[in-house]
Amino acid sequence: MLDTGRLDSVYATVRTVSAGPQRVVARNGFRPLGILPNAVDLSTRESLALYARHSTGVLDRRIPVTEVPAPLLPLLRTAESALGIGYPGVRAAGLAPAPAWPLRTGPSNGWR
Repeated sequence: MLDTGRLDSVYATVRTVSAGPQRVVARNGFRPLGILPNAVDLSTRESLALYARHSTGVLDRRIPVTEVPAPLLPLLRTAESALGIGYPGVRAAGLAPAPAWPLRTGPSNGWR
């Protein structure tokens, strides 16, 4: 379906109790996106891995994000810092451009 252009993306959740299921989807072109902790309830809670596979060129056609809801901005800045990816110019909806992470530096910023 991806090769025909009828679908842009396919997402899959994969059990994390062993590496086998993750290897299967990776072998089939899926890329890991993250972990969904305690996402299902079987006999005990279990974490799942989220994977995606995209058709050729679909990520290049994305429309850049320029605004996010203000409560999500700290999460976006944390993701930038932790993953080493940048979203320059993204600001909280209705506000001035957001500063780069970390918001404050130096010993007087209250962070420990």
